[in-house]
Amino acid sequence: MLYRKDRYGNLLSSLGFGCMRFTRKGNGIDLEKAEKELEKVTIEDEVTDEICELCGKHMVIKYGPYGRFLGCQGFPECRNTKPHYEKINVECPKCGKDVVLRKTRKGRKYYGCIDNPECDFMSWGKPVADKCPRCGGYMVIKGNKVVCADEQCGYVTEKRTKMMNSEKILE
Repeated sequence: MLYRKDRYGNLLSSLGFGCMRFTRKGNGIDLEKAEKELEKVTIEDEVTDEICELCGKHMVIKYGPYGRFLGCQGFPECRNTKPHYEKINVECPKCGKDVVLRKTRKGRKYYGCIDNPECDFMSWGKPVADKCPRCGGYMVIKGNKVVCADEQCGYVTEKRTKMMNSEKILE
């Protein structure tokens, strides 16, 4: 249960969507008692290895109304922020920098180069580090297969899964 205030007054609501209807004060529940019993949820900042350009401290992952972002650890003095991108550990086939997961305005996920304005690489499918043996282009994951991004090439292979054995890693 979560204690909230809105324009109509105090209410209790569930954390999951659609699990329970909102409960107002007139329904026989003492909101002050429930507020004391509820635990406070605090989200700790995650420290990253990126360094702030302005003050030299580490950047931390913070949570805002529009998602995660990187903010400086010395917040009141230094107000440097950056967007937080989820890296997928694949190099861009055009410029060699990292490929990151991005979202469109409507929330659809795509993969693009971290150096977006200068490099125009973009893919709807998740790229993999392996190159196509036929044409040398990049390959993407489609379902349980890894497919060459160039439709003219048409190279298809099965997706490799790494399984941990007691002594060695099998591919």
